[in-house]
Amino acid sequence: MFIVKLLRYFKGYVRFTATGVFLERFLNMVVRKGVNIWDVHRRETTLTACTDVRSYKSLRPYAKKTGVRLRVRERHGAPFKVKRYHRRVGLLAGVVFFLLFLCVMGQFIWRIEVVGNEEVPTEQILSTLDELGLKTGTFRGKIDVRETERSALLRIQQLSWIAVNIDGSTATVEVRERVMAPEMFPDHDVPCNVVAKRTGLITYMEVYEGQSVLRVGDTVKEGDVIVSGIIEDKKGQATYKHARAKIIAQTDYEITIEQPMVKEIKTPTGKVSHRRYLRMFGVDLPLFIYHPYKVAYDLQRETVPLSLFGIPLPMTLIDETYNFYVMEQEPLTEEQALIEAQKTLEEREKEELEGAEIVEREIEGQILDNCYKLSTKYLCNIDIAKEQEILINQ
Repeated sequence: MFIVKLLRYFKGYVRFTATGVFLERFLNMVVRKGVNIWDVHRRETTLTACTDVRSYKSLRPYAKKTGVRLRVRERHGAPFKVKRYHRRVGLLAGVVFFLLFLCVMGQFIWRIEVVGNEEVPTEQILSTLDELGLKTGTFRGKIDVRETERSALLRIQQLSWIAVNIDGSTATVEVRERVMAPEMFPDHDVPCNVVAKRTGLITYMEVYEGQSVLRVGDTVKEGDVIVSGIIEDKKGQATYKHARAKIIAQTDYEITIEQPMVKEIKTPTGKVSHRRYLRMFGVDLPLFIYHPYKVAYDLQRETVPLSLFGIPLPMTLIDETYNFYVMEQEPLTEEQALIEAQKTLEEREKEELEGAEIVEREIEGQILDNCYKLSTKYLCNIDIAKEQEILINQ
């Protein structure tokens, strides 16, 4: 039934009315001559039916013989649509061009998705694929999928498997990350001593390889050998080892923080500006008249893929949001300067004394040259072991 309706639409058909006394005679003559009519309805002296465009012309002689008057009420189908718009050549050309444009653009890659990665950044994978030729705007026929996969695996050591699946204008990159082997101690075959990287009092030792030169309770200076990598046997013959040890020593440490008595504060002005670009074939086309901003701002960028009826288009809209601000200086009281200096001190402690046990802490603060100076002296237990290569004179 659908095919019949489709054929009628392409051929074109009309709905007409026949008015007269001898409608039965009219219908008999039409049926006898094989004229195709359908959807026939009669009401007293009026008959309504449908027929195709060509058959409607053949009805006129039979209507004249039977005294029936014909009149077209509705016109349907492709021929009438074409006739209605036949003078609008530009519209038809635009539709044809748009369809061709979609067909051609469907042969290019406009969207790349990466799935399956957790540790390896998506940006790193996309950057590598870009170098290998798989990027937005690439013609699908130029992409060697197998070669791209092989080269990407060689360049990204953290991946154990990669697959590139191209569906239409979308490339989906599936990856599986490699389970990395535990980090091994480097250069274990290189002979070396364990020396002190700071001056202090040894409180604890764990020697994994080599011969101890000092013991717990000994005072050591920076650069002194604690564990030697040269081991002599009873015959006086020397064997060179890669000495390894954990040496905990009680040592002095000092951190000094200088906090200015003024603090710069970023104050938003409340003014926001937008700039938009249309990215096509890797080129950003500005949709605005450029003029430089002379004030400071924070920039946020959002990329929006464009689509039409669910079909990805070969273009991307880039929206840049500029939030303007001014830097203002706020004077600090001594108490406020102390709080800011303590925050910085905590960050320095985490960075420089990580893993250390702080035994004593002595803090001294004073204002000097419009600056709050916070000096902190530590007595702490810290690992001072440092591996130093033994240079053997060949």
